[in-house]
Amino acid sequence: MTLSGVVVIPVEVGNADGNLVNLSLTEGGSPVSGGLVQTPPFPFPLQLVVDTTQMSNGVHQISASAAWNVPGNEDEPFCQADSPAVAVNIGNDISFPDWMPTFGQDYDSLLITAQSKHTNADWYIDVYGEQEDYIGTFSGHTDDGSIGVVWNLLGPYAEYHADSVFQFVVTTAYAGGGNVPSSTALAPPAFKNYDRWGTQGGWVVANQLAWAGWVGGENLNTMTDGFVQDAEYVPLTVRPNHSSGEAFRIHYKDTQEAYDWEAFRQALYNPASRNLFYCGHGGDNGIGRDASDINRFIPQEEIGIALNTIPPGQTNRHGFRFVFLDGCESAKGQFPDAFGMVHKENLDFQYYYYAGERYSAFVGWNIEPAIGTLAGHTVNVYHWKFIQNFLYNWTSGAWPSVREALNHAGNGPLGWTDVNPQTLTVFGYRDLGYNQSN
Repeated sequence: MTLSGVVVIPVEVGNADGNLVNLSLTEGGSPVSGGLVQTPPFPFPLQLVVDTTQMSNGVHQISASAAWNVPGNEDEPFCQADSPAVAVNIGNDISFPDWMPTFGQDYDSLLITAQSKHTNADWYIDVYGEQEDYIGTFSGHTDDGSIGVVWNLLGPYAEYHADSVFQFVVTTAYAGGGNVPSSTALAPPAFKNYDRWGTQGGWVVANQLAWAGWVGGENLNTMTDGFVQDAEYVPLTVRPNHSSGEAFRIHYKDTQEAYDWEAFRQALYNPASRNLFYCGHGGDNGIGRDASDINRFIPQEEIGIALNTIPPGQTNRHGFRFVFLDGCESAKGQFPDAFGMVHKENLDFQYYYYAGERYSAFVGWNIEPAIGTLAGHTVNVYHWKFIQNFLYNWTSGAWPSVREALNHAGNGPLGWTDVNPQTLTVFGYRDLGYNQSN
């Protein structure tokens, strides 16, 4: 089938146990650009909405993805399921697959990009302010379908525009059949990013003691401790309060557990916290082991509200620079949006540079990583070795790009591992350095 514009897709879901907590449209394990992730309360009948103009033209393999919280199942507190992939052909005359949603964090610059299905076309971009007032028009010609403008926020008379949001109407005119047909599309809005910080961002590092007592469980502690030690060497502040050289431990199934989660929350929302590594239970809808117990779980919706990143356009926004969630299918939900990052994969430096934005990157799993096996209660050696190899690659400069450090973590100082680095998704700036743009 061929899809264009905004599409509503009906969905049916079912599971033997648990409460539905998340429903999304995915491709290759990651949410589809322009798709809305559904969370409780769900509309009935169930449906998914996607703006296909934010996808690239061509064939896509899309699936519905659902997640359930299963109360009482302490070993597997979440259940995820994906429908069989369906091939669809996306066809829009004008699309915005590389749209930059924010601008102006560090300096006055705004990136406008679009893609025309017609490779020989004149194009026009009408610019409107937050009161829908017309500002001016950019124009040009494309021979390959690519449309792009970098705007310094000055109008046609060199007047400065300090609007918090801008909107754009893109029109293309192309030859064909003896006349000049045209297409028009409304681009997504671009929001001013007021999130500027004058000091280096600190780290939040924690691991959940869910595998304490398992064979090799202490290696997960050592793995997480490395993020603390490297951060403090810079030196950067690491939260919550912790023993020297050790990560903050979140106790599991004891009286201390709720207190640890509260301390972790406070560290996460501290205005100076800009980097995060967490190892433990979680799903594509939050961090923790029990979504029904807010004292032991942090929903991604709460993160977005606390950091003022969702909905977009807030002036007291607190975005993160780097996040690595070492938990089940953490790349499938809206975590990048909640942490104030661009929810697109493997972006290059120009994408941020031309928009006046700081570089940032989110790393998450698009699978359920094999941290341990229930048989014999044994921690997977390859898992912790892979992450330690990644950290060494990234911090030592052996592979200073976060994506390349992951790609080469399968064979590092701790030896070979069978972890496929492509099961980890990088949203945002793929070449982010360890302390770059901090």
